[in-house]
Amino acid sequence: MNKTDGSLECGPIKFFPKITGRFSKAGDAYLFLQTFYPRGGSIESNFQLTGKDGSSARIEASKVAESWDKDSHVWSQTFKLNLENTPPGDYVLRIDVLAPAGSPPLTKELKMIIF
Repeated sequence: MNKTDGSLECGPIKFFPKITGRFSKAGDAYLFLQTFYPRGGSIESNFQLTGKDGSSARIEASKVAESWDKDSHVWSQTFKLNLENTPPGDYVLRIDVLAPAGSPPLTKELKMIIF
């Protein structure tokens, strides 16, 4: 985090937090996740959209950045979500952070509008 402007820096790229539920399928959509993870190391995440009609589709997401802070035990990851093939509409984005074997995934659902 840049202490001057509050941006999230990943090499030469700066991300400025924008809290919105509206995303253009023509633009880039990024998602920043933080998870308390005492064991450390990389963990994986899955993303799925569900429409009002009950249809669902897995979203392709590419990792832009990943880090683990050993002092706070927080895992941070930034993803670029591919929305270009998603029809406009109201959705619920389900995020599953896959825990170690034998543990249930951590799950969060967010409302999203794609236009």
